[in-house]
This record gives sequence, structure tokens and C-alpha cells, in this order.
Amino acid sequence: MGPQGPAGSPISLYDSTNTLVAPVVNLGCQQFTSDQRGPFTHATVLLTIGGRTYPLCVTRDGFAASTSALFYTSLDCSGQAFINSSNYTLLPSSSSNSLLSGYIAVVIGGGHLILYRPDYDFGVQNLNFHSYLAGGVCNSWDTTGDAYKPIQVADLTATYPSPLSVK
Repeated sequence: MGPQGPAGSPISLYDSTNTLVAPVVNLGCQQFTSDQRGPFTHATVLLTIGGRTYPLCVTRDGFAASTSALFYTSLDCSGQAFINSSNYTLLPSSSSNSLLSGYIAVVIGGGHLILYRPDYDFGVQNLNFHSYLAGGVCNSWDTTGDAYKPIQVADLTATYPSPLSVK
């Protein structure tokens, strides 16, 4: 099941400088299904930044890129980026007052993992997407969906140096 702390003590995630990052809520992640009985390989944490809490997957090497992407109405991933809400069902919330952010994107950009959240003040729009950026690569894609403008929350790679550990 992973490392156990003293009775009544929560398990938490720490960065390479031994700084507390976030509480661990599950020794496992939705996108990983490997055996959880061995040493820490991945975990779900609740990272709080700016009064909002984000459920994220982490590994020893750092935060895991989700299956999320940034979507564009252009053919070449240029111009305004959007978060396509139909692809983000991790604790969805339509309220800007929610303390648990729902439609999020963790995207690789310039070799770093960047956490984005929706700009609820912009509101949701139904748009035609022609490309998306995932894993640092622009891909063609033609679909329609509801979307929000993204707000960059944090550069996870720079803010929380790896390796990460659970204690």
C-alpha cells in the first residue's frame, strides 16, 4: 500500500528540497493502473494554489502530464488557446466559486508541465477546433466543443523540483 506515517498522520508529497507540496489522497492515479503495493510510483494529490485546489497525479519524476491538451481554432496551434471542457471530467465544476477546480489541463510546454484552469469570467463558448497541443506537439483535429480560455496557474516543473517523495 505504500509508506505509512504515524497513526493519525496524513501522507504527504514533498519535493526534492524536502518542502511539503500537498496531501496525498490516493496512492494511485486514474491514468495509472499498476500495482500499488510496492514503493511509491504514483499518487493523487490535492494541490492548493491561490485558494483553489487541484487534484493532480504525481510520480517520482514530477507531476504527470494528464491526457489534457490545449485546443485551438487555428490549423497550427497558434492564436488563443482553449480548454475543451468535454475532455476534462476530473471533478467538474461550473462555478467560479468552487474551491475544487474541475476542468484543468496539465500540458507540456517548453519542456515544463504547466497547470491551467478555466477563466470562468470569460464564460464557456461553443467553438470549432482545428488543432490541439499535447505532449509539446501540435496535432490536427477537427471537432466542435464547449471551451474556456485558460489561465496559467503554475509551472509545476519549476515550482516543485523532482524527484518527489511521499512521507
